[in-house]
Amino acid sequence: MDAPKVKIYGLVAEFVTPAQIVDAANQAREAGYTAMEAYSPFPVMDLHEAVGFKRTMLPTLAFFWWVDRISYSLHADHLYLWWRTLIHHPFLARLVLLPVEYWWKAIEFMARIHSP
Repeated sequence: MDAPKVKIYGLVAEFVTPAQIVDAANQAREAGYTAMEAYSPFPVMDLHEAVGFKRTMLPTLAFFWWVDRISYSLHADHLYLWWRTLIHHPFLARLVLLPVEYWWKAIEFMARIHSP
């Protein structure tokens, strides 16, 4: 009778040099493993590519959150209100940036859109 197959749910390895961990991650990626994590007490160049780490939008979102909070805490009401208007009413926020002679055209355009 054959021995039952054992499913591998995880594997732990220790490496001496940074080159070894990058090579092992590359070999695991080539073998078809996609869900990998690697930990190191110091930054290892090219390890994020070997593991398959993808960039996220978190730094961008954190920057805009920072701008939002700083503008509010500094009582920069004009910046804060423009920022909120840009998020909730982008057409109106961009209208403020247009020269005055285009405002009437924009108002007519909005009237045509919203008229029954």
